[in-house]
Amino acid sequence: MDLLLSILDETRSFPQILQDEWIGLLASAFILVSFLFSKATLTRIINLCGCVVFVVYGILLPSYSTAVMNLALIIVHIVFITKDVRAKLKAKKAQTEEQEQSKNKTD
Repeated sequence: MDLLLSILDETRSFPQILQDEWIGLLASAFILVSFLFSKATLTRIINLCGCVVFVVYGILLPSYSTAVMNLALIIVHIVFITKDVRAKLKAKKAQTEEQEQSKNKTD
């Protein structure tokens, strides 16, 4: 129904409407594919890409609620990705230090 109303909207041409719909489908594909991965960080990164495309889609429509919601999700994803990466780096550093300590004890 929205597509039909958009077609009747005189401010946008039919090719522009189709282009916008393809952008929305691309964003949806990113979101769908992101749920196929079991690793949380990878899921968030791919989902983040979908959110970025949805922000563009929301601005082009214009559907500012879509753009704002996905912008908020981008912030959430960045926060959690940053936490995950920092935790992994901290764990790797602790593991390296532990290996060096055990190596020094054997020497």
